[in-house]
Amino acid sequence: MITQYLQINENGRKVGLDILRSIAILLVLYYHTDYLIYPFLPEIIGNILHWSGYLGVDIFFVLSGFLIGGLLVKETEKNGIN
Repeated sequence: MITQYLQINENGRKVGLDILRSIAILLVLYYHTDYLIYPFLPEIIGNILHWSGYLGVDIFFVLSGFLIGGLLVKETEKNGIN
């Protein structure tokens, strides 16, 4: 089951990494709207989700750098360094 998320789909994308990056985006979005949602959540859950926004930014940038780096490596292997 987990191997399906590690495989590359027909578009050449890694599904598991896309899912993880989507979760990171949702954490950041929650962070930016927590003042609207926070009053309706128990304090501990609100605090955890609030601080998860910082983690979401880190995850998003690390994954984006990894994916862009992979594209650069493929392009360099294909065309060489100019």
